[in-house]
Amino acid sequence: APPTVPTEGSGTITFNGTNQYVTAFNADVVNWLPGTGDFTIEWFMKKGVGGSSFPRVFSLGYNTSATIGCSIEGGTCYIWPYGNQLNGSMPAGYNSGADWTHIAICRDSTDTTRLYIDGDLADTKLNDNRNITDSVNAGFDLNMGVDDPEAGSPNWWSGKLTNFRWDNSAIYTGSTLNVPLEPLTETATTKLLLLGGSISNLSL
Repeated sequence: APPTVPTEGSGTITFNGTNQYVTAFNADVVNWLPGTGDFTIEWFMKKGVGGSSFPRVFSLGYNTSATIGCSIEGGTCYIWPYGNQLNGSMPAGYNSGADWTHIAICRDSTDTTRLYIDGDLADTKLNDNRNITDSVNAGFDLNMGVDDPEAGSPNWWSGKLTNFRWDNSAIYTGSTLNVPLEPLTETATTKLLLLGGSISNLSL
C-alpha cells in the first residue's frame, strides 16, 4: 500500500457520505466515452466514516445497471456493471480507514479488462467488447461520491479521493503495475483529471 498519496494543489476531495459529491456533466462526458475502445480509470482513495451500504466511489448510471462504476461492499471492490465478473478484495488498511489505496481499471485492444488494487492484478475479464456510450444511461452525469444524488436511495460513499484520471488508452496491461508516486499527469488521450484542488484539474 502507498505510505502516502501523491497530491497537488489543495490535496484531496472529501466526501461525507451523506450529501457531498462531484459531478462531470453529461454534456461533456458523452464526448469522451470510449465506446468499444481502450480506457483506463484510476484513482487514490481512503475510507471515511459512514456512507450507504452499497457506496459508489464513482458511477455513470445508477446502482448495478451503471455504464461504468465502482462500489466497495463488505471489503470487496466491485466494478459495475460487471459485478461478480470483475472484483477484488480491498486491503486491510483500506477497510480500517488507515491507508490510501490505488485502484485502476483498464481495457486494452485485446478486449481484456483488468482490475488492479494497490498495483496487484485483482481480476480479469476476457472478451469485454461492451460498448461504453451514453445509450445505456442516456443523460446521466458522471458522479463521484454517489451514483445518483436524485435517486430515492442514493448510494453514498464516505472518504477521500484524489488523482482521479479517466484516459482513453490502456495505461496498464501487465500482471502488476507500479503505483504512481507523483501526481498523475495528462496524456494526449486524458479526458478527466482531478488532483484534489489543483489548477491543473482537467476536463475535456
